[in-house]
Amino acid sequence: MRWRGYHQSVVETELRPPYEQAIKSELMSFADPYYDSKAHLEHDKKSKDIAVQTVQRKTTKKLPWLYPSTPEDKAALKDFLDHLNKPATSLEHLFQLYQKLPSPQIPHLTTYEINIFVGRMMAVPLRDETNMFRYLSILGDMKAAKLDISRNEWNAAVSSVARCSREVTIREAKSAIQIWKESELTTGVASNTVTFNILLDMASRSDAPVLVEWILNEMKTRKISPDRSTHTTIITLHGFHQDGEKVREAYRNFVDAGEIVDTVVLNAVMSALIRAQQPQSAEYIYENMKRATLDPPSPVPVTGPGGWMEKRAWAKNLKRIARKRRIINGYMKEFSASMAPDVYTFNMLILQCSRNGDYDRAQVLLEDMKVCAVGIDDSIFIAVLKGFDWHGGMRNSRWTRERLDTVIKQVLGESPEITMGRSLAIWILRAVAKVYNSKQKVLRAWDIVERRWKCQGGVVDEATVQVLQGLVGWDAMPREPREKEEIVEKQAEGNDSTPEV
Repeated sequence: MRWRGYHQSVVETELRPPYEQAIKSELMSFADPYYDSKAHLEHDKKSKDIAVQTVQRKTTKKLPWLYPSTPEDKAALKDFLDHLNKPATSLEHLFQLYQKLPSPQIPHLTTYEINIFVGRMMAVPLRDETNMFRYLSILGDMKAAKLDISRNEWNAAVSSVARCSREVTIREAKSAIQIWKESELTTGVASNTVTFNILLDMASRSDAPVLVEWILNEMKTRKISPDRSTHTTIITLHGFHQDGEKVREAYRNFVDAGEIVDTVVLNAVMSALIRAQQPQSAEYIYENMKRATLDPPSPVPVTGPGGWMEKRAWAKNLKRIARKRRIINGYMKEFSASMAPDVYTFNMLILQCSRNGDYDRAQVLLEDMKVCAVGIDDSIFIAVLKGFDWHGGMRNSRWTRERLDTVIKQVLGESPEITMGRSLAIWILRAVAKVYNSKQKVLRAWDIVERRWKCQGGVVDEATVQVLQGLVGWDAMPREPREKEEIVEKQAEGNDSTPEV
């Protein structure tokens, strides 16, 4: 149990690469087709980081130091505590029960109860504005009661502000930095690597590249070593800036730091390279992932085309591939690191094929999913359907009606485990409208989609109905959606009468 008032010191140890230079070289070339081990010297070992001691504080009173005095207040406290340890209680309802406690609320709880409550409010599935304001109000109550706030709790506060929206504005960046500074200057809580990872992630999603450099320089000044998350964020950041060479350099730094390379990291590198307009480099990584993880390994042709010079180069290439496979397989076994392509790997590659209009390559990747035993989900179908919307309905297009029918049949008939939702429904409708250019076909597709959606217990949302209306027009809309919208319009006009069925 963590006692409030005690903060663990930040002790950053020296990073030691957990593998030999031969393995490091193969990992470098695994995701970097331009890597030359002779051209890249070993980086100097990072110096030991200085431990930063935090201020140890104690509360002046033993919690709880306030007690309910009326039957109503006692009932409110009991109701809150009854729901505190029930996972089924939603965070919204739990916060409402907390607000019903006599003010100020925090002093009515024990240290254990505060820890449980704050811990639950930190672990939110979505960091939106509602959850942010709830959490910050609780921290405000703790500060008013002069209770210490741990580093993890401060980190969650910074994260709640930094991630409450997809795009980081100047206002949100200033608010997150203000909370971070308050955690250090006011309370004496020292920042750790996690704190700077949160700030770095925020900066990478903002339009202020200077902010990124400032955070990295601050980490360097404090001698806080970057960890796995830091390196991955930097890789992603260079992808957003469309700098492929910087992406590869960040990956080399990742390997040099001794971090474990696995599917998640390789996916991040591939995604960054695709954003940097270098999809060929992403395909190179994918082929290495597939070759290294297929069991038994895919056979490699023993002869190559051309004369004796080409055959000699081919033989050298076979030796290199065999050596890489042996070393990489040994590395994965030693560190329990999977480099197998997963559904996210295939999603980004198939989506790239859809962008480029390369239907044949998309089909090859779908077959590779079977070979690699990767289950297909709705994201894969959505990636393929986007290709029909972007490239279908044109003469000599590979994205034909027959092929679209096959995909929709797989979604609606042969893949019962696929759950119908807004994105999948919308892209089915858009693909049918583009390829067939027929309102009747769209309405037939909608009828099947809607029945599938409702049979699975889902509720058709308004956004999907609006997309349907945009594709077929108001006059061609099915009766039920039209009636619902007419009711809403009449209610807005003060007429509550419903149309006859």
